[in-house]
Amino acid sequence: MPDSSLADLAIKAAQVLAIAVAGVWVYWNYVRGRTHVPRLQVELSVKFIQREGRYFLHTRQVVKNPGLAIVRITRRGTGLIVARASPAPSSPAAFEPTWIAEGAFEVFENIESVEPGLAFTEEKLVSVDHPVASLYRVLVRVVAARHSYRATAVAWPDAVEEEGASSA
Repeated sequence: MPDSSLADLAIKAAQVLAIAVAGVWVYWNYVRGRTHVPRLQVELSVKFIQREGRYFLHTRQVVKNPGLAIVRITRRGTGLIVARASPAPSSPAAFEPTWIAEGAFEVFENIESVEPGLAFTEEKLVSVDHPVASLYRVLVRVVAARHSYRATAVAWPDAVEEEGASSA
């Protein structure tokens, strides 16, 4: 066998090996990137609003599909939960408040699935007691297949916004 044909065989073997390694690398990045796995991204923002002496929590929830697969939303377990912090203990030490559930509300009730790259936004206005001494925690939870996606936000009285007032 001449040296040139041996060199050609080595080059062809190296090319085949390089193509195989590149294919494995692309597949590995695809699996690791999880772009094909159904998943959702949930965002939540909350603020107090005062209007005509009444107080409200204004919530804005967003559900996005950053993946490449359609995600079907399950009604059972999907919702918005509002909780109020229990009164602070008398000791001045730091503490984790105990949250008392105030109510649960439906969200995204008209959405059955989220297509890849799409986002849905929904806003709710929830009436609450006078918030002077209360912190409120709002949790939005979206259930899809075997996964639960959630976002949490806390609103406090200092953030009361007068409806119709302009902010500087």
